[in-house]
Amino acid sequence: MNGSTINKQYIGDTLSSDRNIDYITKICDSMHNFIAIFSNGKIIYINPTGVNMLGFSNKEISQEMSFADILHPNYKDIALLKFDDLIDDDNLIVKFIHMDKSGIDIHIWVKSLDIGNNIYLLEGREITKYLKHAASAQIREQRLQSLLNAIPDCVLMLDSDGYILEANPATLDEFQISRKELHTTNISKLIPNLSDKKLSSFLDSTWNINYQNDEHNYGDRRGEFFRVELIVRILNEGCSIKYCCIIKNIENRLRTEEEIRRYMEDLEHNHQLLEGHASDVVHMAEELDVQKRKSEYQALHDPLTNLPNRRYFYNFLKQSIKNAAEKKNSICLLFIDLDKFKQVNDTLGHDVGDKLLLDVAAKLKENTRDNDMPARLGGDEFAVILNSQSMLDKEKYNQITNRIREDLYINIPNSKQQIQTSASIGAVLYPNDASSFDSLVKLADYNMYKAKKGGRNKVVFNS
Repeated sequence: MNGSTINKQYIGDTLSSDRNIDYITKICDSMHNFIAIFSNGKIIYINPTGVNMLGFSNKEISQEMSFADILHPNYKDIALLKFDDLIDDDNLIVKFIHMDKSGIDIHIWVKSLDIGNNIYLLEGREITKYLKHAASAQIREQRLQSLLNAIPDCVLMLDSDGYILEANPATLDEFQISRKELHTTNISKLIPNLSDKKLSSFLDSTWNINYQNDEHNYGDRRGEFFRVELIVRILNEGCSIKYCCIIKNIENRLRTEEEIRRYMEDLEHNHQLLEGHASDVVHMAEELDVQKRKSEYQALHDPLTNLPNRRYFYNFLKQSIKNAAEKKNSICLLFIDLDKFKQVNDTLGHDVGDKLLLDVAAKLKENTRDNDMPARLGGDEFAVILNSQSMLDKEKYNQITNRIREDLYINIPNSKQQIQTSASIGAVLYPNDASSFDSLVKLADYNMYKAKKGGRNKVVFNS
């Protein structure tokens, strides 16, 4: 037994004096619209379409249900109105409540039935999908309007006589006209040099291709003319024909193209002038590059020995510390002071002293690898960075350092006086002895001082 049958039974009990009610409900049973009959505000009948629409079962439809019971909570205020107040309202849209708590939008009409006092028939058509489609259409329209508003070119819709129906903000700004003027303005006012013949051809209803002539068309901005480009499309709206017209101000573009053309001519002229001096320019550039590299090299190297100088050496030491910390490797830093160098200079002369410094530099290069660095810090002070790819122990570094010390024991034969020079070496290990740049330098310098004070020709590691 469905909901409508239960309600008809109730109607038969309460209104048996009027046989028309049974006839009415039979007709309503077959209708596809929502139908409900109310007596004294209570529901006495809902047709099968309404029962299905609300998701009711026969147990949930009772004689005690009122109009308010099937309304969505947001629409309860409507139930406070009298049905007589709703009879003349043909545009009433309410939201009914489904059993799953969702809302159903229904366009309703209310009629009074002449079969008893306070008996009303409510007919409704569900428009939920229609409202959703309308909302989607509104969103699409808003997006389209936003897009048109953002287009920098003028976009217009014209009727068959060339009068403007709609235009985007760029049109109002470009031609300095108000929206009030817009709908009484013809396209020929904006493009005044279009003759009647051209305008007729331009708006011909059989024409469906682009019309462009950016050489002879001029836009009119309150008496100020500028060159424009037109692009037109026919828009078919049922039986009427309208046109979409895009107007581009090409004054700046053409001016820029002219400037580019002149610039290219000047460039070509200058290019021809420069071709004769190309070899000189190239040679000059090469010389400058050589001088630059030479200056950079001189700034980082000792002018006598060509070894890295103090600045280059200290930067390399900082980078070596960083690499060793990342890769868990070790470094041995050597500070070297030549013994008896002052005696060589004073006794044998600076030329012999310079040759000795060159010999020392050569021997340091022979005892170091590509990833190591020997350097002259100044005077008779040298230094060496020994980079290792592992954590070498102190004994390994001691063997390398002693080999350097032995090679720096140099006998200088001379007719005046024979002098033997040697080296006092202070050594320090990273990270075993020190872990920072400053501490490594200070400790290596201190150990070198100890080697010199301890009798020279010695290697002193940190205790």
